[in-house]
Amino acid sequence: MVEDVNACRLEVTDLSVGYRRRPILNTITFHPPEGKISLILGPNGSGKSTLIKTVAGLLSPWSGTVTLDGVSIGGMGADVLARQGICLIPQGNALFPFLSVREHLELYAAVLLSKKRVQEALELAYEMFPLLKENRDVLANRLSGGQRAVLALSKAFLLKPRLVLLDEPSIGLSPKVAEEIYSHVGRLREDGVTTVIVEQNVQIALPYADDVLLMAQGRREFEGTPEAMEQTGEMYRVFFGREKETSGGR
Repeated sequence: MVEDVNACRLEVTDLSVGYRRRPILNTITFHPPEGKISLILGPNGSGKSTLIKTVAGLLSPWSGTVTLDGVSIGGMGADVLARQGICLIPQGNALFPFLSVREHLELYAAVLLSKKRVQEALELAYEMFPLLKENRDVLANRLSGGQRAVLALSKAFLLKPRLVLLDEPSIGLSPKVAEEIYSHVGRLREDGVTTVIVEQNVQIALPYADDVLLMAQGRREFEGTPEAMEQTGEMYRVFFGREKETSGGR
């Protein structure tokens, strides 16, 4: 559904962010590849969600810069950035329990589309996600966890974004359903959409990643390809506090 999208260039440089007086991010630099899938990994409390919330305009930087295609966006409001093509899908999906699937899709589409094009967008969404069509009159609080995740993800296709930010898309899902969600995420890359994912489920997410940012205690520990991360053993050090054991180790 995302047609003729030009991959956007997101650049986060020396970014520091906090809540009130408590620092969370400390001079983070992150340059995800355009039109690809980047994965942000790290232990709980490492600042992963804070990073994408800042990019989405929900938090303001203390220092450093956030740019989109060379234009500074740090400190802009989330509503402004949404209209510039940044789509945040927060942890837990943030659905309205007493709105139906159809009403959610209409709400998503109305953000950027004229009334004339909303119905067209809904038909395209139903074509892409048949389960949404089957459940179009079902309230969100009656959907399964997997159905809610698909409904939330559909926003990334309806709005034709340039940048998609996903916060823990597999949380609470079975491995089978999580794999289905990631297969849809892979379609964003096919459409040339720059996609950044915060995730704890490394096993499911890593095969889809072109780039990995590894964080710990608000700092960048590594950024590069999944293969390079595996070779350096950085993930094992950050998550487990030790080097990866080789075949000759104990």
